[in-house]
Amino acid sequence: MLVTTPAASADGAEDYFLNELYKTHQKWYWPYGEAYIIGVARGVCDDWVAGVPYTAEVDGLSAAKRWTSRNTRYFIALSTAAFCPDRYTSNIPPEARLPDGK
Repeated sequence: MLVTTPAASADGAEDYFLNELYKTHQKWYWPYGEAYIIGVARGVCDDWVAGVPYTAEVDGLSAAKRWTSRNTRYFIALSTAAFCPDRYTSNIPPEARLPDGK
């Protein structure tokens, strides 16, 4: 009998992402809870696939969510590290990368 389970990496990615967000103690705008903010984070990866440049991603997300540029840059770096790490070094400029070197 073959039993399949969801990939652990998906849950691990979400757990990592949410834990790191909570550590910031910032008041992120989550009108619909964790699923909403995870969707926003995964949208960052979709934008990378679509070819959106880093500065346009920062400007668009900060305007849409009314976050500071600093918080937006952190959110984008964290989202990329968690959900599309293969795009981290190609899309996140060195000065905007997470302090833990992820």
